[in-house]
Amino acid sequence: MSRQTISSSAATARENARHATGEFGVQPRAEADGVALLDYDWSDVDANARMFEVAQKAARRVVRSTGSADRGYSADDVAQDALVAVLERRARGGRVDNVHAYINTSASNLAARAGRASVRAEDFAAYRALAGRIAEKQSQGQEPTTEEIREMAHDIRENWHDARHRPSPEFVQNVRGWEVADSDRVLDDHSYFDRASLGGVSHNDVAPGSWLDRALDGVEGEERNLREARKMLWNAVAERQGAPLIETPHLGHRNVTAARRSITPDTDVQALVARWEDETLDVETENALFAPWPGEDIRDRAAVANLLSANPDYSYGMWDSALRAATKPR
Repeated sequence: MSRQTISSSAATARENARHATGEFGVQPRAEADGVALLDYDWSDVDANARMFEVAQKAARRVVRSTGSADRGYSADDVAQDALVAVLERRARGGRVDNVHAYINTSASNLAARAGRASVRAEDFAAYRALAGRIAEKQSQGQEPTTEEIREMAHDIRENWHDARHRPSPEFVQNVRGWEVADSDRVLDDHSYFDRASLGGVSHNDVAPGSWLDRALDGVEGEERNLREARKMLWNAVAERQGAPLIETPHLGHRNVTAARRSITPDTDVQALVARWEDETLDVETENALFAPWPGEDIRDRAAVANLLSANPDYSYGMWDSALRAATKPR
């Protein structure tokens, strides 16, 4: 099949899907016109030649980690919706300076919500609308707090286009745990993190006794213990994102030494994750990359890869934190 540009009817369908509030709702996918996503020629709408590739990789990763395909929301669907979010933003005259981060965030949020079997159709559509608002804030260099996200959710529900079939009250209540992927920041071995580096996390956002609470105690408490805090960085972020935690130390020092031989502070962890996604990573390096997380569950590994990819500036620091937490004491 020859490559085709997006048809005008598909563009019209997307425009019709906008609500009176200006929010982008459930748009008919372009497949309705008989044109598959892989047949689109995106080069005429985006100067970034890698945008389509980025969307595909992000979609494959998050679909594997969330299981959204089991609910009929495939990687192709995720990629298309993430790309449409970018095109929509640009069509309104907005800027998307970091296409990679924008697509990753949109794809992660879309697929994560689709993977939850209990989500109603209206709630899922509302989550997609919420993901769009969050991504738009990100594109403007703003990281919304949990309270701001909750206010967005409340506004979406109150102004829903069909008052008889609005999202459930749980849609607003459940957004407490929603965090944009790029807001969970961690620093490398030569520094530490605080509430500001976690996207404006307030004291009310931190559950007492949580990994984040314990880690922040290490950098803000009366008895500062940065070494212990660094060991908690992975769990502090993973706990909020639903990625696998390091529950107990399980790695012997021989295994730790082998992992550090393969992955050093100079290693491009993002490149390793990309090679793993493309199934071109050698076994030894793959074992090192996932050494902190025991087991062979593909969804767990995909969730780890997703979180590392969402934090490109700190991916080594996060991996190092997980390895420290997984190391048995001598």
